[in-house]
Amino acid sequence: MRGDRGQAIVEFALVLPTLLVVALAIVLVAELGVARMALQHATAEAARAGALTNEGFFDNVGKTRRDGFEANVAGAAGERITWSLDYTYLDATFRESFAVMSPNHPEAAAGEIAVQSGDRLPLIPQQLLKAGVRFAATDALTFGADVLASSGAYFRGDEGNLLDELDGYSVLGVRAEYRKLGRTPPAGL
Repeated sequence: MRGDRGQAIVEFALVLPTLLVVALAIVLVAELGVARMALQHATAEAARAGALTNEGFFDNVGKTRRDGFEANVAGAAGERITWSLDYTYLDATFRESFAVMSPNHPEAAAGEIAVQSGDRLPLIPQQLLKAGVRFAATDALTFGADVLASSGAYFRGDEGNLLDELDGYSVLGVRAEYRKLGRTPPAGL
C-alpha cells in the first residue's frame, strides 16, 4: 500500500506541470478572445464616430487647383498711426470628378456624393480681407483695431457643393497695449 501511495505522488508530480500548462493555455486563449472582441468593438465605434462627424476617413482625390492672388498695402499717417490692408482671392477647385464617402450628407446616395471637376474645395473661402490700424497715444500706450472679413465656404463633407455654402463672416478685434520698463503685457477685447 505504501508503494502505491508513493507511485501516485510521483505520477501526480509528473502530470501536474502538463495540467498547469493546459490550464494556462485555456486562460490565454480566453484573454485573446476578449481582446479581439474589444478591438472589434473599438473599431466599430471609431467607424461609427467617424461617419457621424465626417472625420477620420481620407482618400487621395486626384488633382486640385488653387488659383488666386494676394495684395497688401501698409502705411503710416504721421508718426503715431500705422495701418495695413490685405486682400486674398483664391479659387480652390477639384480638377477631376469622383465619388466620395459622405454618409451624413442629405443628398448622399448609398453614403456617397458625386464631386464634379470645378467644384470648390470645402472650408476654403474665395475672398478674405484683413485690415488693421494702430494708434500710439504715447510711447508707452498703444490702441489698435483689426477687421477680418471672409466670404462663404462649403461644409467639410459637402465636397460636391450640393448644399448652400456657409455664410461669410466678419470679426472685429480691438486691443490696448501698455509698455512699462520694456515689458509688454497685451490686453485685448
